[in-house]
Amino acid sequence: MYHVVLIALIATLMLAAWNLVHSSPRAIIFLVPEKGAFVAGAALLILGVFLTFAAAVLVQNGAAMVGFLLKAHLGLWLLLMHRSDDEETIRRAFLMMGALIATLLGIYYVQDLYGALLLMLLMLAAGYYVLTGNPRFLNRGR
Repeated sequence: MYHVVLIALIATLMLAAWNLVHSSPRAIIFLVPEKGAFVAGAALLILGVFLTFAAAVLVQNGAAMVGFLLKAHLGLWLLLMHRSDDEETIRRAFLMMGALIATLLGIYYVQDLYGALLLMLLMLAAGYYVLTGNPRFLNRGR
């Protein structure tokens, strides 16, 4: 049951971050400068993803993974809050974040060096697939 709850929490966190980016109030965009939000968001995203990886590989703690993913999603929100009108960029960022989260969850459960390597290679392939402009996931209404 623990693993089902862990995966459900991470999926709910991803959905909440998606909705938070799309519903960023216009007043926050005016209050927070774009460069400050970019620097703070990049720092939180990088630190959150790195510590999530450490929690998955070194510590083997699912609760710590969720906590650090929360910080990473907060950083992603800070990065994307000034770009809330650019739907393609938001979709690409969340597809990449989804691939990263799937890889980290896979590493948490696999516990094998070669399995982790295969998951990381699959994540790189997914990133290439998303960034080359796959129209199936990016251009929904066209």
